Amino acid sequence: MSDQPSQVGQAAAPTPLASTSTAATGSELRQRFTTAVADLRGLAKWLLAVFAAIAGVLTAGTQLSGVGHLQFPSARLWLAVGCVLVALIAIAIILWLFVEVLTPGHISLTTLAAFEHDHPHSTLIKFVSSSDLLGRYEDVAALKKAYDDDNDRSTQQSIDSIIARILPACWYQETRTRFRRAFTIGLPCAVVAAVSVLGFTWAANPAGSSGPIQTPADADLTLTASSQALLADRLGSDCGSTSPVRVLVLSSSADSYDVVTVPTRECGAARFTVGGGPLGVDGKLQMRRTP
Repeated sequence: MSDQPSQVGQAAAPTPLASTSTAATGSELRQRFTTAVADLRGLAKWLLAVFAAIAGVLTAGTQLSGVGHLQFPSARLWLAVGCVLVALIAIAIILWLFVEVLTPGHISLTTLAAFEHDHPHSTLIKFVSSSDLLGRYEDVAALKKAYDDDNDRSTQQSIDSIIARILPACWYQETRTRFRRAFTIGLPCAVVAAVSVLGFTWAANPAGSSGPIQTPADADLTLTASSQALLADRLGSDCGSTSPVRVLVLSSSADSYDVVTVPTRECGAARFTVGGGPLGVDGKLQMRRTP
């Protein structure tokens, strides 16, 4: 992951962590900012776990088997496929944003100075300028120039102390910006993913579906010539050629039936699907009247 600072968001007021007393040492400030970054990452992990739990609950109740009964092509099939793609894209965006927060990194003084030169009005640079982290230096470029110059030991120690404060503070601000971006964009993406899962469930399970038949129903099946040829090896070459095939309907959906043939001299026993798209056979099913 690149250590280039983000340019996202509006200029934020300096975090309370930056408004520390000059009496605080660089080591103390570095520890405070390191702890703050760890807290943000912990919160990001918690939010990611919440999103994953919600996604698990939604997908657990989704009937994927209904897709196999949709006609090809049909509006419901394309809607189901579209909802799956949208949900996957939304989930990928959420993962990318939160992984960006959780990825370890750092900002060097050279990187910060270059970023200040290229993006002087960015959120990060405004954060640095509005805090007291730079001490007596006007900007990061001035601090970088002083660091590169030949200095006596006292001056160099003072510069090192400022750098020890400013770099952890900038990485904290960068992580904070990434977290805000992940939450701001990730929450709508989570909503989009949830709506897409619900849309897929609706598309894959038409409202007109009668659901499974509890008791097998007796019926006559008139097969088309192509279906007779397709089932000849399983049912027999003469099955269905002169009269309908007697079957038991085990279950049904909006446009398909799961049937098993009743064995006779001409027909063997076999189970297959009538209708329901390319996986089913073609034929006309006529329910028998029960006495």
